[in-house]
Amino acid sequence: MGADSFHAFYAIKIPIDPNDEEALTAFEEETNPLFKTAQRVGLHTYVDRMTDGEDYFCYVGYPIGSLGLEYETHVEMSVDELVELASEVRQKLEQGGFEGVPTIHFQLIAQY
Repeated sequence: MGADSFHAFYAIKIPIDPNDEEALTAFEEETNPLFKTAQRVGLHTYVDRMTDGEDYFCYVGYPIGSLGLEYETHVEMSVDELVELASEVRQKLEQGGFEGVPTIHFQLIAQY
């Protein structure tokens, strides 16, 4: 069993229908075409849910940092680095044909 963690991303967040078993499997096994497109344009993906019983989601963009007992204890990024990252992610999302406006997401992943 893992420990609670906190993740920060500059990305778009795609909800995954919890009743669509085929979609969940494709996201979990990274066979959804979204993963290949993201990889092709140099973006990262992350699929999870906040805790048991919550809906799944997928981030497409770039991780800023992951904090927790099983991750880092400190992450920092300058404003200039964040501005550069934001520009690159927006360009890559557009290049990959992804819809949505990327934002900074701060996500708790709680163990159950």
